Amino acid sequence: MIPPLDAFLQGLTYFAQARRLSPVRDEPRIAEALRLAAELARDRPEDEPAAMIFALSRRVRTLGAAWEEYPLLCARNLASALPAELDAWPGDAELENLRLRIAWGQASYEDARALVATRLRRG
Repeated sequence: MIPPLDAFLQGLTYFAQARRLSPVRDEPRIAEALRLAAELARDRPEDEPAAMIFALSRRVRTLGAAWEEYPLLCARNLASALPAELDAWPGDAELENLRLRIAWGQASYEDARALVATRLRRG
């Protein structure tokens, strides 16, 4: 389930503190991203990891210093609820290229779904 804003922000705060990252973030735009992710997934849990990656990658600056890792952690957590394992880690060139293309408006949600589908391993 795409988390509600308060739970997402709590996790983001913990994540930033644990990694000693700046806590700067844009909460209204995070709320927009979460709404977009929920709309894209349309109550289909199997689409939630891709929806989260897509929505948060479109709004890269909203997460401050956590932009690179936190969306992937959220997507992996959503996948684990399926139950499945998502191979999505910072430093993966194919995934980084997709996320940059999403940020620049050059990749669609369908592109994100396709890549996530190739990296999702059902448990």
